[in-house]
Amino acid sequence: MVGVTALLPMAIAVRVTQVPGAASAVCAAYLVPASVLALFQDTLAQPPLLLVPAMVFDAALWLLPAYARRLSAHLHAVVAGAVFGAAFGVLEPAFRLFLGGDPGTWTGPIVWIATIATGGACAVIAPVLSARGTAG
Repeated sequence: MVGVTALLPMAIAVRVTQVPGAASAVCAAYLVPASVLALFQDTLAQPPLLLVPAMVFDAALWLLPAYARRLSAHLHAVVAGAVFGAAFGVLEPAFRLFLGGDPGTWTGPIVWIATIATGGACAVIAPVLSARGTAG
């Protein structure tokens, strides 16, 4: 579950800094050096496509309270985690196919199962790690 392990440092960064954009910044801090290394070293795999899901997580965590005031802070974090997992589950298989991955590995039902599983797992992890006052 790359999606869950990718969400952990982002959610911790949001909890520690309590600043909008912290998840995207942590993601970029990992992706830039990893991408540069993968460009120069052919044996290294490209890092996962995490920046768009991280930006979606930030947007959901920080903008959702303005539009859904009736939800508790806990539910805001659940929604943000689920949106991160769903975005990651949809984007990552297509990115792997673009990089030359085996198309037989990522069939329709497998992608949907992976997306639902990742979204559900991230929905459980995000409220545990996100700051209490962040989403409310």
